[in-house]
Amino acid sequence: MRTSIMSRTGGRCSIVRVCASGRMIGILIMSRSDEFRLCLDCSGLGVFDDEEFGRYALGRIRIGDFAESFRVNLEYWSGSDYRSSWLKAIDMLEESESSTSCLVVSLADPESSAFAFCWPLYREGEVVFVQNSMILFEELSDPFEMDRPWLSVQPRNVVDEDGNRISEWSTSMVAVRELGRILQQDSGSLWCMCE
Repeated sequence: MRTSIMSRTGGRCSIVRVCASGRMIGILIMSRSDEFRLCLDCSGLGVFDDEEFGRYALGRIRIGDFAESFRVNLEYWSGSDYRSSWLKAIDMLEESESSTSCLVVSLADPESSAFAFCWPLYREGEVVFVQNSMILFEELSDPFEMDRPWLSVQPRNVVDEDGNRISEWSTSMVAVRELGRILQQDSGSLWCMCE
Protein backbone atom coordinates (compact mmCIF):
# COMPACT_ATOMS: atom_id res chain seq x y z
CA MET A 1 0.00 0.00 0.00
CA ARG A 2 1.32 3.46 -0.94
CA THR A 3 0.89 6.50 1.27
CA SER A 4 2.08 10.06 0.89
CA ILE A 5 3.15 12.72 3.33
CA MET A 6 3.11 16.24 1.92
CA SER A 7 5.38 19.07 3.02
CA ARG A 8 6.43 22.40 1.52
CA THR A 9 9.86 23.99 1.31
CA GLY A 10 10.23 27.73 0.95
CA GLY A 11 6.90 28.15 -0.86
CA ARG A 12 8.60 27.20 -4.14
CA CYS A 13 8.48 23.46 -4.11
CA SER A 14 6.25 20.68 -2.86
CA ILE A 15 7.89 17.51 -1.68
CA VAL A 16 5.93 14.29 -1.36
CA ARG A 17 7.56 11.31 0.31
CA VAL A 18 6.21 8.07 -1.15
CA CYS A 19 6.08 5.16 1.27
CA ALA A 20 5.24 1.48 1.00
CA SER A 21 4.71 -0.62 4.11
CA GLY A 22 6.17 2.14 6.27
CA ARG A 23 9.43 2.34 4.25
CA MET A 24 10.25 5.41 2.16
CA ILE A 25 10.86 4.39 -1.45
CA GLY A 26 11.17 7.76 -3.10
CA ILE A 27 10.54 11.47 -3.13
CA LEU A 28 8.35 13.32 -5.58
CA ILE A 29 9.49 16.85 -6.23
CA MET A 30 7.10 19.25 -7.92
CA SER A 31 8.47 22.66 -8.75
CA ARG A 32 5.86 25.37 -9.14
CA SER A 33 8.04 27.17 -11.65
CA ASP A 34 8.16 24.13 -13.98
CA GLU A 35 11.39 25.57 -15.34
CA PHE A 36 13.96 22.89 -14.64
CA ARG A 37 13.70 19.35 -13.24
CA LEU A 38 15.98 16.36 -13.36
CA CYS A 39 14.65 13.02 -12.20
CA LEU A 40 16.11 9.64 -11.43
CA ASP A 41 14.26 6.64 -10.01
CA CYS A 42 16.72 4.39 -8.18
CA SER A 43 14.13 2.86 -5.89
CA GLY A 44 13.51 -0.84 -6.33
CA LEU A 45 10.59 0.11 -8.58
CA GLY A 46 12.71 1.99 -11.09
CA VAL A 47 15.79 -0.18 -11.58
CA PHE A 48 15.89 -2.67 -14.43
CA ASP A 49 18.23 -5.37 -15.67
CA ASP A 50 18.29 -5.92 -19.39
CA GLU A 51 20.42 -8.22 -21.53
CA GLU A 52 21.12 -5.44 -24.04
CA PHE A 53 21.41 -2.41 -21.72
CA GLY A 54 22.56 -4.01 -18.46
CA ARG A 55 21.45 -2.49 -15.15
CA TYR A 56 19.77 0.88 -15.54
CA ALA A 57 17.28 3.29 -13.99
CA LEU A 58 14.85 5.61 -15.67
CA GLY A 59 15.68 9.29 -15.79
CA ARG A 60 13.77 12.30 -17.02
CA ILE A 61 14.61 15.93 -17.65
CA ARG A 62 12.09 18.74 -17.91
CA ILE A 63 12.96 22.22 -19.14
CA GLY A 64 9.85 24.40 -19.38
CA ASP A 65 7.41 22.58 -21.69
CA PHE A 66 10.05 20.16 -22.98
CA ALA A 67 10.50 16.76 -21.32
CA GLU A 68 12.55 13.71 -22.27
CA SER A 69 13.05 10.32 -20.66
CA PHE A 70 16.28 8.35 -20.86
CA ARG A 71 18.04 5.25 -19.51
CA VAL A 72 20.64 5.89 -16.81
CA ASN A 73 23.43 3.31 -16.79
CA LEU A 74 23.94 1.90 -13.27
CA GLU A 75 26.71 -0.56 -14.15
CA TYR A 76 29.48 1.92 -13.30
CA TRP A 77 27.91 4.79 -11.33
CA SER A 78 25.16 4.45 -8.71
CA GLY A 79 22.26 6.84 -8.29
CA SER A 80 24.26 8.52 -5.49
CA ASP A 81 27.20 9.01 -7.86
CA TYR A 82 24.94 10.78 -10.38
CA ARG A 83 23.43 12.93 -7.62
CA SER A 84 26.90 13.91 -6.40
CA SER A 85 27.99 14.74 -9.95
CA TRP A 86 24.87 16.86 -10.51
CA LEU A 87 25.53 18.83 -7.33
CA LYS A 88 29.12 19.51 -8.45
CA ALA A 89 27.85 20.55 -11.88
CA ILE A 90 25.41 23.03 -10.34
CA ASP A 91 28.16 24.38 -8.05
CA MET A 92 30.36 24.85 -11.12
CA LEU A 93 27.78 27.23 -12.59
CA GLU A 94 28.11 29.43 -9.50
CA GLU A 95 31.80 30.12 -10.20
CA SER A 96 31.12 32.67 -12.91
CA GLU A 97 28.24 34.40 -14.67
CA SER A 98 29.72 32.96 -17.85
CA SER A 99 30.39 29.32 -17.05
CA THR A 100 29.95 25.89 -18.58
CA SER A 101 28.98 22.71 -16.81
CA CYS A 102 27.08 19.51 -17.57
CA LEU A 103 24.75 17.00 -16.00
CA VAL A 104 26.03 13.50 -16.82
CA VAL A 105 22.98 11.26 -17.17
CA SER A 106 24.55 8.01 -18.35
CA LEU A 107 28.11 6.85 -17.86
CA ALA A 108 29.74 3.46 -18.30
CA ASP A 109 33.34 2.71 -17.39
CA PRO A 110 35.39 5.23 -19.44
CA GLU A 111 38.17 2.62 -19.79
CA SER A 112 35.89 0.29 -21.76
CA SER A 113 33.17 2.52 -23.21
CA ALA A 114 33.22 5.10 -25.97
CA PHE A 115 30.95 7.86 -24.67
CA ALA A 116 28.87 9.49 -21.93
CA PHE A 117 25.49 11.15 -22.31
CA CYS A 118 25.06 14.55 -20.73
CA TRP A 119 23.09 17.79 -20.73
CA PRO A 120 25.59 20.68 -21.10
CA LEU A 121 24.68 23.83 -19.15
CA TYR A 122 25.89 27.18 -20.45
CA ARG A 123 25.38 30.06 -18.04
CA GLU A 124 25.11 33.59 -19.36
CA GLY A 125 24.24 35.85 -16.45
CA GLU A 126 21.04 34.56 -14.87
CA VAL A 127 20.07 32.53 -17.97
CA VAL A 128 21.22 28.93 -18.42
CA PHE A 129 21.11 27.37 -21.87
CA VAL A 130 20.69 23.59 -21.92
CA GLN A 131 21.58 21.22 -24.76
CA ASN A 132 21.70 17.43 -25.12
CA SER A 133 25.07 15.95 -25.96
CA MET A 134 27.19 12.85 -26.16
CA ILE A 135 30.82 13.12 -25.09
CA LEU A 136 32.86 10.89 -27.41
CA PHE A 137 35.95 9.84 -25.44
CA GLU A 138 38.10 9.13 -28.50
CA GLU A 139 37.61 12.68 -29.76
CA LEU A 140 38.84 14.30 -26.55
CA SER A 141 42.26 15.94 -26.51
CA ASP A 142 42.55 15.26 -22.75
CA PRO A 143 41.30 12.21 -20.80
CA PHE A 144 37.70 12.35 -19.56
CA GLU A 145 37.57 13.40 -15.89
CA MET A 146 34.58 11.96 -14.06
CA ASP A 147 34.91 14.53 -11.26
CA ARG A 148 34.95 17.38 -13.79
CA PRO A 149 33.02 16.18 -16.85
CA TRP A 150 32.33 19.77 -17.97
CA LEU A 151 35.98 19.98 -19.06
CA SER A 152 34.99 17.67 -21.94
CA VAL A 153 32.00 19.77 -23.04
CA GLN A 154 32.40 21.77 -26.24
CA PRO A 155 31.80 25.54 -26.19
CA ARG A 156 28.21 26.55 -26.82
CA ASN A 157 27.17 26.59 -30.46
CA VAL A 158 23.68 27.20 -31.78
CA VAL A 159 24.31 25.65 -35.22
CA ASP A 160 26.20 22.48 -36.15
CA GLU A 161 28.91 22.09 -38.80
CA ASP A 162 26.21 21.62 -41.47
CA GLY A 163 24.41 24.83 -40.52
CA ASN A 164 21.49 23.08 -38.75
CA ARG A 165 20.14 24.65 -35.59
CA ILE A 166 21.13 22.74 -32.44
CA SER A 167 18.24 21.96 -30.09
CA GLU A 168 18.53 24.18 -27.07
CA TRP A 169 16.34 25.21 -24.16
CA SER A 170 16.76 27.90 -21.54
CA THR A 171 16.05 28.13 -17.87
CA SER A 172 17.10 30.43 -15.04
CA MET A 173 19.81 30.22 -12.40
CA VAL A 174 16.99 30.50 -9.87
CA ALA A 175 15.54 27.22 -11.19
CA VAL A 176 18.97 25.57 -11.32
CA ARG A 177 19.69 26.64 -7.74
CA GLU A 178 16.31 25.24 -6.68
CA LEU A 179 17.23 21.89 -8.21
CA GLY A 180 20.52 22.02 -6.31
CA ARG A 181 18.72 22.68 -3.01
CA ILE A 182 16.39 19.75 -3.67
CA LEU A 183 19.29 17.42 -4.51
CA GLN A 184 21.10 18.46 -1.31
CA GLN A 185 18.04 17.66 0.79
CA ASP A 186 17.58 14.18 -0.67
CA SER A 187 20.33 11.79 0.42
CA GLY A 188 18.58 8.68 -0.88
CA SER A 189 17.16 7.68 -4.21
CA LEU A 190 15.60 10.55 -6.07
CA TRP A 191 12.42 10.21 -8.03
CA CYS A 192 10.89 13.50 -8.97
CA MET A 193 7.68 14.00 -10.88
CA CYS A 194 8.46 15.51 -14.26
CA GLU A 195 5.02 15.18 -15.85
